[in-house]
Amino acid sequence: MTQRTEDLLSQGGFKIVRANTPAQQARLRALPANRITMVQRDGKEYFVFPDVSQNVLYVGQKSELQNYQELRAAQDLGSG
Repeated sequence: MTQRTEDLLSQGGFKIVRANTPAQQARLRALPANRITMVQRDGKEYFVFPDVSQNVLYVGQKSELQNYQELRAAQDLGSG
């Protein structure tokens, strides 16, 4: 499930950001697992998906989220 989600996030344009410092790793672990969460930073909305096992965060904005949702819907229709 998570690998499929991460593949679709990447295809949708989400960027992969590595958590390099202990503070970044702590923030990564604090996010809800297996869920895209909206966060605000510098007045902008970002959508993030943590992968604690790989120590990375998938980061996108509204357009990347919409791309991901369309890809997921298309894949779900194709598998049914």
